[in-house]
Amino acid sequence: MTDSRRPDAPTPPQQVREGLAREGLAPAAPRGYRLRMLLAQGTLLWEALWPALWPALGIAGLFLALALFDVLPLLPGWLHALTLAVFAAGLCLALWRRLAPLRLPSAEAARRRLEQDSGFAHRPLAALDDRLAEQPGDPQAAALWQAHRQRLLAQARRLRLLPPRAGWARVDGYGLRAVVGLLLVIAAASTGIAWV
Repeated sequence: MTDSRRPDAPTPPQQVREGLAREGLAPAAPRGYRLRMLLAQGTLLWEALWPALWPALGIAGLFLALALFDVLPLLPGWLHALTLAVFAAGLCLALWRRLAPLRLPSAEAARRRLEQDSGFAHRPLAALDDRLAEQPGDPQAAALWQAHRQRLLAQARRLRLLPPRAGWARVDGYGLRAVVGLLLVIAAASTGIAWV
């Protein structure tokens, strides 16, 4: 059986959305909301990724410091190879163990982050996706729904997203990153132009 509708005719769900939009009952997002959601997801991803990379960056920094101090050529061949193998295995293991469980932040997590950074109570952004089950015949119910939506949209226009938090203290409580950074600075300074 063939579909007798015109190819450009709206589908029934589109017709319902268009009807609700004409009545002012369809959920709407404020301007810039989608961009802020993407930025919030990126912020959450960065906050999860940066601490997860710390062990691998620490291992790579130690290896680079050893290389700049020119320690490896002084070792016997078997110890040199063993040191390289240990650093390579440690780097791969650190990346695998920390990056494997990472997942992209959900829209719900991004929405919650926006609400927290904006200081909103009662999670108003979650209500932006709410909709009436059906078009009400009661004009008072429609007016109440419209007032509710307008209040939510006014609140959502004040969205704020704070810069990402590094989270270093959570993953490096002993401040080893300072030791690795100091070793790299000393190694680079002592090597001078010969680092190449």
